[in-house]
Amino acid sequence: MTEEEAQNYAIVTFNDNTQYLEKEHPELFQKLSLFNTALEIGELKAQFDLHFIDGYFDIINLSNNQLLYGQDSFEVSKAFTSIVNTDISTSSFKAFYEQSANKEQAEDSLKKGLLSEYTEGNAPIINFVNNNLPQKQTLNNIYKFIIFGVGLGLHIPIIHEKLKSKLYLIVEPSLEIFRLSLFVTNYAKLAKEAKLILAIAQDEENFKNSFESFYNDSFIFNHYFKFFKLSDSFPFYTRIIQNRLVSQKFYLYPYHRTFLSLFRTNNYIMEGFKTLNISKVNNLDFTKKPILYLAAGPSLQKNIDFVKEFQDKFTIVAIYATLPLLEQHNIKPDIVTQYDEQDAAVLNTLEKIRNINFFDNTIFIFASHINAKLINSFKKENIYIFQAMFELKKDFGILTSPSIGELTYGLLLKLGAKEIYLLGLDLALDEETGKTHIEGHSGANAYNNLKEEEDSSDHNYSYRKNTIRVRGNLKESIKTTPVFKTNIDCFTFFTQDDKQKDTKVYNLSNGAYLADTIPLKIEDMNSNKLETKQENILDIIKKDLEKISKCNYSNEDLEDINLKISNSKKMKKSLESFFKIKNYKKFKDYENNLIYTLQVLLFENKSNDLKSILINYCQHNIPFIFHLFNTNEEKKNLSFIPKLNKILSIQLNKVIDTYLVSILYTKDEKHQLNKKLNKLVKEYKIEHTRYCEPHLKELSETAPLRESISFWENAIGIFAVNENLENKNLIEYISNIVNTYNCKLKIFYFFEYQKNKARQIFKNIKEKIEFIIPNSLESLASEIEVYIDGSKNLSLENLNEILVNKYLNILCIEFTQNIYIENKTLVKVENENTSLKGKLSLNKLPNSRYYNFVQSLNNVDEEKLRELYKKEHIGFFAFEENLTKYFVENIHEIANRFPNLKFSCFYFTEKQRKRFEKVFSNLLNRFDFIIPNDIYDIATNTEVWVQAEIKNQSMTYTKIPLLIEKTINIFNIIIDNKFKIKNDINSSEYLEYIIERYDEAKFIKSLNHKIDEKRIEGNYTLNSIGFLATEDSLKDLEFLNYIKQIVKHFPKKKVKGFIFDKEDERNAKLLFNNIENIEIIKIIDIYQINKNCLVWLSSSNFTSLEIRKYTRYALFTNFGDKKLTIKEYEQKYKKSFQKFYNNSKKFNILNNDPSFFIDLYNRKLEELQINYTITNEENYFDFFSFKQLEFALNYKNFITTMKNISNKIKEL
Repeated sequence: MTEEEAQNYAIVTFNDNTQYLEKEHPELFQKLSLFNTALEIGELKAQFDLHFIDGYFDIINLSNNQLLYGQDSFEVSKAFTSIVNTDISTSSFKAFYEQSANKEQAEDSLKKGLLSEYTEGNAPIINFVNNNLPQKQTLNNIYKFIIFGVGLGLHIPIIHEKLKSKLYLIVEPSLEIFRLSLFVTNYAKLAKEAKLILAIAQDEENFKNSFESFYNDSFIFNHYFKFFKLSDSFPFYTRIIQNRLVSQKFYLYPYHRTFLSLFRTNNYIMEGFKTLNISKVNNLDFTKKPILYLAAGPSLQKNIDFVKEFQDKFTIVAIYATLPLLEQHNIKPDIVTQYDEQDAAVLNTLEKIRNINFFDNTIFIFASHINAKLINSFKKENIYIFQAMFELKKDFGILTSPSIGELTYGLLLKLGAKEIYLLGLDLALDEETGKTHIEGHSGANAYNNLKEEEDSSDHNYSYRKNTIRVRGNLKESIKTTPVFKTNIDCFTFFTQDDKQKDTKVYNLSNGAYLADTIPLKIEDMNSNKLETKQENILDIIKKDLEKISKCNYSNEDLEDINLKISNSKKMKKSLESFFKIKNYKKFKDYENNLIYTLQVLLFENKSNDLKSILINYCQHNIPFIFHLFNTNEEKKNLSFIPKLNKILSIQLNKVIDTYLVSILYTKDEKHQLNKKLNKLVKEYKIEHTRYCEPHLKELSETAPLRESISFWENAIGIFAVNENLENKNLIEYISNIVNTYNCKLKIFYFFEYQKNKARQIFKNIKEKIEFIIPNSLESLASEIEVYIDGSKNLSLENLNEILVNKYLNILCIEFTQNIYIENKTLVKVENENTSLKGKLSLNKLPNSRYYNFVQSLNNVDEEKLRELYKKEHIGFFAFEENLTKYFVENIHEIANRFPNLKFSCFYFTEKQRKRFEKVFSNLLNRFDFIIPNDIYDIATNTEVWVQAEIKNQSMTYTKIPLLIEKTINIFNIIIDNKFKIKNDINSSEYLEYIIERYDEAKFIKSLNHKIDEKRIEGNYTLNSIGFLATEDSLKDLEFLNYIKQIVKHFPKKKVKGFIFDKEDERNAKLLFNNIENIEIIKIIDIYQINKNCLVWLSSSNFTSLEIRKYTRYALFTNFGDKKLTIKEYEQKYKKSFQKFYNNSKKFNILNNDPSFFIDLYNRKLEELQINYTITNEENYFDFFSFKQLEFALNYKNFITTMKNISNKIKEL
């Protein structure tokens, strides 16, 4: 090419490109136009220029005259692109989470509903795809491709010629370089054959949008994204892509969560909860005053004293997870918010609240999908809900975000807040501790083992395990995680959408900088200048919220639901048409038909909520299917069609049917929605038990936190699910019980068809039947004495687990056919006073081994259990939940390290045994497989009880370790990712290698021996104080400082720190380096502790609290109450003193309003001739931690007197 030809070519190409950009990429065109103008008028100086030399184009760097290519640019580009291939193992982003599923899981999934984890719902497709992928995966076609770096762009058409992709994302950080490529590479021509997304000189936000467009276009091909890099200078963009891939919304909110959200939203609206209209920014009176918004980051805990001191100056809005901390510090929030619908974290917080009535004057604003137990724990009149993911109340808006932190901020903006102070919204790692949340928060230790940013690569980038640096609020930069980066971005989104110009937001947290907030240190605030908030703030807030809330559905809402029903029917018809075609001669015909059907389902769907759920399910599964097609040849793909169609037909119809149940179900049988649902149930045969899953889950959520004694005499309960009603032997058994023992049959149902079917089946005993729609598990339990289930249905599994474990007065029977067939005749009982349970127990119960075992745990002889064990035997359940990676690997390692050890594997079904035999096939000669009848069978075959760490584990999993703790010789171990076998010790005792802090564990076990109370009472050292000086006990800095204060306060008393090993000793000596009056003693037994001290000072450490039970006199200080007065302390823990209040006259206290401290305690001090009077305004901490200790050390009968009072109250 001559220079003239080159010049003409460049001009024509540039003109083609500029016309194309002006039409198809106007923003980029405008940016280039401004750049050209800036060059022309001299505002910008060119850094690069186009150079034509020796017949080829090149780019010259004007600052040093260096050429970018340095030789024939076309040949260089050809050489560069030679590495482009179709192999998924090189130069590719993996756009999915690795999943596996075996055949059994896949089959179970098809029978189950869609409320289990999304991985279970995905199991049929995952199993099928994984089983049929070729060993070496090369792609037949690459539909989407990413090009990093433009240069002259010559490599781009070469890549296209090679791949013929339909979509390219072209990334170039330099606008100037891209501009030069417009003279050489004809993008306009390429755009006629493929779609181009041009990400040129984009900042983070704009590049995210470009990648999102690339990702969302033809998402069915989002399995692997192959890419080409012109150089290695693109980490900024690759990191954004990695973060977007691991934080896709369908992973953050999988479809199983969306169904739960939809069902609960409908349920709470139908139950008459007040729904807030958040479709626009409101202007409420209470939001005009300063709002202190408390989130659960470390900054809240560090500044809790500030909150306590100035709580009356702000309207306090707090997220639910902060409640235990706020209660501990006597801080009453005005508004509490909660979004997360998942159970574990919610219940974890609920259990930590000591007195739920502390929040009686608090308003709760909950997402419409929160846990039923939580919403039923507070006064209904104080609760408002906002629609979370789906809008069932039309034009009331929705509010959704990855976490409650930034979502509460968004909610405050919607309510019209004008002055917000953020505290605890750190969204970062604390620089000193590495913590991300307050102590006790369920996520407090989630990020303990993070990799440094530089440890990340394209291959190991993790949404939850990597760190990145972002701009800090009070510091230049701070370390955070990709998870929190998503939250920070969502905060920005709320700011951009809803923050008004006159709203000021001050960020008091030492965390990440948040968009359009004003960084402010607490010490720089002038809080005293703020007005005190109104006393009737609760009434003011309620009045405001009432203005923007409504109960129940309006006629317009119901019309909208009717449209959703019509739309769902159309979708089902489309599916029916697709699945009618059974045979395809060409695979392409099937592929096109599938794509067309998906387009109808996903993009012609007029119901936004159903459309959203279907897209979510398809994003999880369809890319796997198309990847399978793209790695196999036509004949094989044709063979996949029948099986794939079967799976898709079941699962996609299941999505629509579950959707219909979720938006229509109501417990009001006369409601028009219920009538519509019953009609649809008949039309589409939505009669599988899996559609009861939302109701069964709701019942499970309403179970009590602890064991219950609820029951109703002489009544049997059964669920009217198909599997029960079609079991002839079960029906016969129940009918025989009702007739023989003249008892009631309570039939629990959700749908009309279940009631009608049960009525027909039990028509011979219809006079003795009662039909009940259960409202809660407690109300269900209070209706029955015997519960029977023969369904073997996975949907009922969790609820059955709760009933058999928590309800002590209910006999639960998991109906077992073969036992029943052998023992059909029931024993007649003449004694009418015998309970139904008692009558049935005289017969051979057709019960499963597991149920018999669990119910035996309700009546354990602890004396018999205490000394049982079997040396060198490790025991565990053959439960699937135990087969975690860490559990299996560590059992193998323990077996290798200690060849004399045996393993006792306890099972209840042959399926369980076979599974464990397969996993531990190489150890079978050391395994004893045992069917346990009771806890004694476990104890007589175990020295160490092990189990995996499991979320939402069965109650049996919690009960066994609690019973094991009461033995003398059996140890408990949790095998998780933190478990390690020690290497740095020399011992012949294998227990020392596998049990963390073995000496301490052994000591705790020794406390299960019978303790000689007389020996404790008569064997002590006067004027001596003891405490636990282990590392774990002393890491509580407040306790450590308290001990140091004690030493100063009582210089003539002996202070003794008790330890277990040399590491404890080293740590204690370091901490108490300059303090002479502390003696460090290695613990031998409980008698030695008592011999060496008169008073035990207990930290919150478990071992310290255990020792406290057996010492002569112990004091435990709650440091969270340090600033309370005596009166405030007694008021806060009123429940603890209730027995005294109810029986004060027995202590000769005749006041109508008695006080434990002012009346009883002062009287006892007077009797002991101690010249001291407690006052209501006295500081609780000073009195309890120092004065009371002084009395115990200096007055001979003080301890005896206090113990007598305590014992007397216990006996009441």
